[in-house]
Amino acid sequence: MQLNIHKSMLISFLIGFSIWALSPVVSGHIEPWDGQLGYYVLSLAVSGFGIGFYLPKTTLAGYFAIVMGQYLYMSIVIESGPLSGLGVFFIAIFSCLFLASGLLASFGLYYFSECNDD
Repeated sequence: MQLNIHKSMLISFLIGFSIWALSPVVSGHIEPWDGQLGYYVLSLAVSGFGIGFYLPKTTLAGYFAIVMGQYLYMSIVIESGPLSGLGVFFIAIFSCLFLASGLLASFGLYYFSECNDD
């Protein structure tokens, strides 16, 4: 279980960092929520679902890691200003999509495996 948590955190951290790194290419904006919101929302939801399905029971650890990956990229690349705290707040709120879709995948995996045991 411990290894799965570390895997989930590493993968989620890299995904969070990559979402922001690819944002200028995909959406045309440095901050993913400034461009097409669909890119940011979809990437968080799909990655959360993937972590929840591939590594169930580690979604909460993945949530904290994806927030940290996004925050690290934001703090390295984007100049900090008076609204940096608001940016961290937005990252945490938007990343709830990762958490919700990951929990949905984990629950679905558990539910359907329980149904097949009967």
